[in-house]
Amino acid sequence: TDTYWAEEHDLEILHSRLTGLNEDWYEYLQETGISYVAQRAYRAYYGSHLNSSQDGALFGGAGGAGIQRGGKKGEIAKTKANHFRNVILHAIQLATSTQPAFKSVAVNNDYKSQAQAMLSDNVWDYYYKEYSLNKLRVDTLETAYISGEGFAFAPWNDSAGEVTIANEAGKESFSGDLEYHGNLSTFDVSRDVESRKSHIQDHSWVIVRIRVNKWDLVAAYPDSKDDILGSTNVEDTYNSNISGEWLRASAEEYDTDQIQLFTFLHKKSPAMPAGRATVFVNGGILDDQPFDYDKYPLYRVAAANVKDSCVGYSPSFDLIAIQHGIDITTTAVMTNNANNAIQKIWTKKNDPLTLSEIEADMVHLQADEKPE
Repeated sequence: TDTYWAEEHDLEILHSRLTGLNEDWYEYLQETGISYVAQRAYRAYYGSHLNSSQDGALFGGAGGAGIQRGGKKGEIAKTKANHFRNVILHAIQLATSTQPAFKSVAVNNDYKSQAQAMLSDNVWDYYYKEYSLNKLRVDTLETAYISGEGFAFAPWNDSAGEVTIANEAGKESFSGDLEYHGNLSTFDVSRDVESRKSHIQDHSWVIVRIRVNKWDLVAAYPDSKDDILGSTNVEDTYNSNISGEWLRASAEEYDTDQIQLFTFLHKKSPAMPAGRATVFVNGGILDDQPFDYDKYPLYRVAAANVKDSCVGYSPSFDLIAIQHGIDITTTAVMTNNANNAIQKIWTKKNDPLTLSEIEADMVHLQADEKPE
């Protein structure tokens, strides 16, 4: 084609293209092994045994909650000692123990400038406490340690804030406000798979995925009610999220109002002078406007970047194999103890000793000769 796809005026064609870009991103994560590593890190972090099958629920009887029997006859005592999580939590504590302290400084010394600086401090304190921004930064860092990248998304919401006008029909207008979304992983921010830029603001476009209540969306976009209610309530593919299928073993059976909401952002550029901001769900596009930001309202945390790519790298990835080794070793020790440390009592055949005369957990052996 001789025109830029991001300029597309037909919203149905644009929606199909944006959906395809998301699928390309999930496929890229799978083909490069990033999804495999991140999902194993997630599994290790929450105490699931790395020797377990990759199918089924995260807390399916294995992990730190108990000893799971494995092997053909239950002879293996699968045991978890979660050092992986302990190391990561210590790293997060070191990085976040001191809260950021921002201070507005007036350029000029006049009264008005000084008053504005004080107001700025008060506004920051309000948002930091009211919207729990300290928890947001901790959660974002935690996600970065697990998946290689963590993102915080802070778009402007025209439907938030205080009611300013109510017309005769009863429809209300709002002042608008920022809204904050944390816990976004590398799976939730689609990018051009051939982009080699690690800084999120250097990308021409991004697609951000969050999960929202579909009825809140219907209230905000009543003309798109059918598209919203017709959207799927879970991911189309289990490869499109950090938890894999371990928290969604029976997701199709759940009655939920949560659906995926996507925001396509294209910054202003020579090819797109006005930029573009498009909100859509699986069923269709809800809103399409020019890009009205100075930069993406998206903030990325990553310990390191994978060279020649656009994804992040976490030091936790290097600990997965070590945790796996600990799982194997702990399982071997516990299996030996469980199978061989129980006291065994030997008597000759036809000895009058009965099982009721010994402890239930002890083993009674009968043979002509004493086993050695």
